[in-house]
Amino acid sequence: MPFQIGLFEATALVYPVTPRNGDEELLEMLRFFHEADIRLVTISTEPEEFLATLNRMGIVKYFERVVLGVGDKQAMIQEMLQRYPRVDRRDVFYVDIAPEGIVQAKKAKIVPFALTGRRHSTSEMQTAGATWIIHSYGDLTSIIRSNID
Repeated sequence: MPFQIGLFEATALVYPVTPRNGDEELLEMLRFFHEADIRLVTISTEPEEFLATLNRMGIVKYFERVVLGVGDKQAMIQEMLQRYPRVDRRDVFYVDIAPEGIVQAKKAKIVPFALTGRRHSTSEMQTAGATWIIHSYGDLTSIIRSNID
C-alpha cells in the first residue's frame, strides 16, 4: 500500500528552504501530495505564533491539521494515528530536521524521513534511526512517487 498520511514537523517546512531547494520545490511537493490524496498534518513544538509563518508561505491550505505548541510529540503522533484507525502505520511517514523527532517516529512505528541540512548531519540522523535521509523536498517527492507507482 502506498503512503496515505504525511506528518511534518513544522520547522521541516521552513528552515530547509534555501536557493538550492527553495519555496517552489516545497510547493511542488505539497501539490503532488494533494493530487496523490496523501493527507498531510503538521505537528510541532513551535509556538502557535509559528502559524503566521506558515500562512505567509501560503502552505497551510495543504494540511488537514496544523497542531502547534505540542509538549509531547510522541503523544501527539499517537493521537494523529488514532484519528486514522484504518491506516496502517507503515503507510504513514514523518519528516523532521532533528534527531529527536526521528526517534519519536521510530517509537511510533511510522516511517521517518530525516531532512538534513543546516542543523544536523546525515550521521546524526542515521544514528537516530531515519529510514530515509533526504536533502531536499525533491528527494522526498521522488521517494513517495516511486512508492505510489
